[in-house]
Parts: sequence; structure tokens; C-alpha cells
Amino acid sequence: MRTYKLLLILGIYLAFFSLGQALLPDTQTLKAGMGISSNLPSMAPAQVQIPLIPNPELNLYSVQVQIGTPGQNYSLLIDTLCTSTMIPHVNSECSGDGCKGIKIKYDPKNSSTSDKFGIFGGGAESWAIEAASGDLYRDAMAVGPLKLPNASLSVMTEYEIPNESWDYDGILGLTTYGGYDFIDDLIAQNLLLNSSFSLYLKKDPKATGSVLVLGGIDPKYAASSFVYYPVFTHDIWVWTFETASFGNIPYVGNRHAAIATSIGHSLVNQLFYASILAVAPHKVDCSSISKYPNLVIKTGKTSLTFGPSYYYMPDSTGSQCTLGIKPWNGDGKTAIIVLGNNLLKAYYIHFDYINKQMGFATAANNNADFIEI
Repeated sequence: MRTYKLLLILGIYLAFFSLGQALLPDTQTLKAGMGISSNLPSMAPAQVQIPLIPNPELNLYSVQVQIGTPGQNYSLLIDTLCTSTMIPHVNSECSGDGCKGIKIKYDPKNSSTSDKFGIFGGGAESWAIEAASGDLYRDAMAVGPLKLPNASLSVMTEYEIPNESWDYDGILGLTTYGGYDFIDDLIAQNLLLNSSFSLYLKKDPKATGSVLVLGGIDPKYAASSFVYYPVFTHDIWVWTFETASFGNIPYVGNRHAAIATSIGHSLVNQLFYASILAVAPHKVDCSSISKYPNLVIKTGKTSLTFGPSYYYMPDSTGSQCTLGIKPWNGDGKTAIIVLGNNLLKAYYIHFDYINKQMGFATAANNNADFIEI
């Protein structure tokens, strides 16, 4: 899978870096009631929990939605880096090995609520779909019990899917930019409680029970209080950290950034990856992974800790484990950590749109390695 989108996002981040240093306070551990701060969103009738469908092979997650009138079923990959709901037009042109995985395409003529209002292009993409261009539509969309009468859709007429294992009909983007996206649509139509959402992923890639919580948090998924980090913009769920290490190996760089993504693996720069690989082999027997060190990201007085059972990923038999950390082709000077699904499973994560912050609590019932916050 290509990392061009991640490099573009990093470039945007660097533009905000000076501001980020000024914004970086000591993080707060918020406690009240069930270990969750009383000023955080609580359960309410408007909160909706959407079951996530796991793809064990790719360590990815999708949701089922209905689009149009009458509704057609789509399987959409969730993507915390993408700002759009991206689906292919019925007459679209797709290139790449993943095109065969798309099973349904959007035909606006078959929906009585379809309304074209613009175009998009310029190589718009997520990490999974590249070089996309097409038309902007509004149409009815249902996600679980949520019904959006005017959901914004990026209907692709040209695009590329490089990954041959692609098995989805499009992408449900969970970032915001310009008001033409799923999260902004929910807020504008008063369907997103507290203007925030949260993500709970089961550690076992084959297990059911992973959920997208639209409208705050559900305390049952948290085994600790939350720690919050300020982010720069909702388009990139990125924050600065002070130090990171793999055991006693420091992650050296003149800038430090962490990004929460929905890709199956995690990324670090090539120099740090080489240092990790010298200690933790690419492939090992799963029964031996406990001897390898923790990956630790420290900010202020708090640390996010990821044990080897998160950064090592088991095969279908559970006997062989592969390192779920890969290198990205950066400048070698920036200490960036892209937290993919394998590491995100360690925590229940609150994407707090209105306050521009991300919250991390130890994930409940994930049989975790020791995790320190």
C-alpha cells in the first residue's frame, strides 16, 4: 500500500508545527464516575453504535450503509484519514489491481433523492483510493438507525485502487474538510451528539464486537480514565509527542508527530524501523513475542504504551507473527508514528471534534499487555 497520502498529511502537519509546540500542555487525566470525566459525553438516546465488520486478512474494518432512494447496500471501509464518503459512479473508470473488489456502483438516475451540486478532482484520495476525481452529490444515506436525508457523496468517475486485496465498495471518511463529509453532515443535521465519536476495536482480528460510537463515548469500552491530546485540525487527527522509544532505543528526530489512522499496520521512519528490526525480527513464533520490548510514546506526564502483542500480528493459524510496523519514505529527520489499527486496538479512542482533541483510554476486555497511561 502506498504512503503518498501520509506524506502529504505530514507536510500539512509541519506547517502547523510551531503552533503545535505552543499548544502542547501537560495532558490531563480526567476522572469522574466510572473513571471517565464528568464533562465528557455520556450515554444518551442520540448516541448510536455502529457494528464494524472485521477483515482479518488486512486488519481493516468496514460498515454497511444504504445510499439512495430506494436504498442500495454498500460496504464502506472506515478511514480516519479520508474526508469524504467515496463511492464509484456506475460509468466510472478504475485502474489498479483492487478494482475487481467493488461489487456495487452508484447510479444517480436510479435514486429519486439524488442531487448533483459540484465536482471534485486534483488527485483527491485516501490512503487506499488514489487519484480520484468525479462529481459531488447529495443523497439519502442510512448508517444503522441514522438516516441522513442529504449526505454528501464524492462519486468517483476516475480513480485507482492499487491493493489487490481490496474488497469494499468505497470509503466512509471520518475526518472533516469544507463541510462536504459524513461528520459535518451529521453535525449540520443535528445527528451527532456532542459533535464527537469514538472507536473501539477488538484485539482479535477475527472477533466481532468492534464498534464506531457516533455521539461521544460509552464507558463500558474503557478500562481506565481518558488522557487527551490537542490536535491541529480535524482533517488530520495528529498531535505532537515529546519522546518515543522501542525498549531502550530512542526515536530521534527534530520534529515529533503521531497520527491515528485506519490502515492495518503502523509506520515509522526508516532509521527507527531499522533499529526496531535489529531487536524484533520481521517474523517470529507467536509464543515467543513476550520477550520483546514495548513501544512507548510519551507526552507531558503521560505515556501510551504498546506491548508486543499489538505490534506483532498473528497469521490465520495464530502460530506465526509478523511485525506490524513498517517503514515510510520520509526525510529521516522527522520522528513520525502512524498508528494503524494494530496499535489503536490497545486503546478506546475518543475523536473530540468540537474541542479539537483526541482521548485515549485503555481498551476494555482486550487481554492487553500492560498499558500505561
